[in-house]
Amino acid sequence: MRDMPKHYLESELETLFQTDPKMWEFIQQGSLDGVWYWDLEQPDVEWMSPEMWQLFGIDPASKRHDPTEWQDLIFEEDLKTALDNFENHCADPDHPYDQIVRYRHADGSTVWVRCRGIAIRDQMGKPIRMLGAHNDITGIKIVEQEARIALRETAAANEELRDFAYSISHDLKAPSNTIGMLLKEIEACDEGVLSADQKSLIDMAQTTVRKMGRLVEDMLMYTRLIGVDHQLE
Repeated sequence: MRDMPKHYLESELETLFQTDPKMWEFIQQGSLDGVWYWDLEQPDVEWMSPEMWQLFGIDPASKRHDPTEWQDLIFEEDLKTALDNFENHCADPDHPYDQIVRYRHADGSTVWVRCRGIAIRDQMGKPIRMLGAHNDITGIKIVEQEARIALRETAAANEELRDFAYSISHDLKAPSNTIGMLLKEIEACDEGVLSADQKSLIDMAQTTVRKMGRLVEDMLMYTRLIGVDHQLE
């Protein structure tokens, strides 16, 4: 299958990037939160864009273009993940260099970053440079954390409600059953003592007790459903 020919706008855009530095600045500042370019042949040299440091609340002028600068800010366990992915990507181009890592902001807060990169290789396939980009996803992570907290609080509230509803329904069930049995005993021991109106009242009372019993059973069923997810078919 032949490669599809480039659209004229794609070719035009490539030319713009090559001839007009403002186009690259627009992409970098408008859609990225930092760019880095690493010399793998001189691994202590890595250019990092000003936006990368500004994301962490740091004056770019105070930082050297040295990878140890950002490695001092990244969480230790996330640094290990990033370096493992880096080694795997260098060994296998099909292994993506793409991970979410955490950095310490100058104010002590945590900055969540999606860090992606691609190795640039020589004719023998050896990685000689690494181009990478940062995207700030702190807002997304904060929302995720708030959602998890809300879910835990909802689960705890449901547990309390379930326990309360079960306790109330259980406490109501015993006297309801007792009243029903007493009414049956009165009816069985009638022997003509009760008038027609009294019997009618007992029948009404028994009907009410049965309704109460069904309500109690419904409440018990409800306690088992509190907090259970249901999907409509």
